[in-house]
Amino acid sequence: WLFVFGGTDPATGVDCCVDAFAESFLKEACIAAWKAVGAVPPSRACLNDSKVQRELGDSSDAALIKRKLQWQRCNLQIQWLAVC
Repeated sequence: WLFVFGGTDPATGVDCCVDAFAESFLKEACIAAWKAVGAVPPSRACLNDSKVQRELGDSSDAALIKRKLQWQRCNLQIQWLAVC
């Protein structure tokens, strides 16, 4: 059994589990996570992260070709789904 919302083990009757959902989504934890990415207060803080921030022309030719191929593949899949 996966006790996401806490409770009693049906096999043993032991009340052993913490409500993992409530613990994970405490108001303070959510606000701290949102603040880290600039969602509270609304800002562009996430764009300052080197993993997110991009500049025009900062990709290699291979990366640009790879992105173009991914875009084309995605468009073909969308067209195929529209036909079905």
